Amino acid sequence: MCHYTASLVARALESAGIPTVIIGTMRSSLVDVPRALITPYADAPMGPAGAREVHRAVVASAMDLLRQAEEPVKATFDPEQRTLPA
Repeated sequence: MCHYTASLVARALESAGIPTVIIGTMRSSLVDVPRALITPYADAPMGPAGAREVHRAVVASAMDLLRQAEEPVKATFDPEQRTLPA
């Protein structure tokens, strides 16, 4: 799904009271979203194919963002620490 479409879906879900986090790679394309996790993996926001530990770390970071964010935020995933920056 493209970033623009994901942004539209997230806004619709949020307006219905369902919290969302978008995992994406293009910060500038994620417009008016409440929570986004930006990863450095150009064509695969979850990480390289078959990299299960990376995939788990991305999902864990997205879930942390969902629990912690009290205002709109675009956080950057740190592949070295595999966590959100403090």
